[in-house]
Formats: sequence, structure tokens, C-alpha cells
Amino acid sequence: MTARKLSLWDHRRGALRRTAIAALAGALAFVPPAQACTSLLLRTTDGGAVYARTMEFGFRLTSEAIVVPRQFAFTATGPGGKAGLVWSSKYGAVGLNAFGLPVRS
Repeated sequence: MTARKLSLWDHRRGALRRTAIAALAGALAFVPPAQACTSLLLRTTDGGAVYARTMEFGFRLTSEAIVVPRQFAFTATGPGGKAGLVWSSKYGAVGLNAFGLPVRS
């Protein structure tokens, strides 16, 4: 096998490529990590599913664990603080509230 002689263009292209890679790597070193929500779905052996979600925020939510039982009666808050829609949960749930706000019936 004989050695191939590189042209001036080949040398410049290689130097340009190395410079671009170094610049990209340097720029990525200063990018903050993503703060995004993540979710997952676990399938159970009986055909059911368990859904979970994380919520990443840039501030403290002062959350507390809450339990919502089956058939819990919810009342939404409407415009002007008036009572809104009313409904009952079909399933129970465990989760976290935000800002220490309670679940209201």
C-alpha cells in the first residue's frame, strides 16, 4: 500500500472539522441540564397500568403527600371564586400537592 499525498484542501478541511468539533464540545460544556418532566407507565400482570410523573421546576413547591380516596367529591373553583364544576373520582390516588394547598371537596 502506498501513502496518499494530502492536498492543501484536505488539510484545511480536517483542521476546520477539528475546530468545529472543539467549538461544539466547548459550547455544550456550558449548557445547563434540562429541567423537564418525566413520566412512566408500568403494565401489571392482570392488564392494568400504573402511571407516574415527575415535575421539575426551578423553584420550591413546598409539596406535601396527599391521598385522594375513591368516590372523593371535587368542586372546582369558578370565576370570581364561585363554585364551579362538581364531580367524583372513580379511582383513588396518591400524589403531591403544590404550595401546601389542600385537596378540597
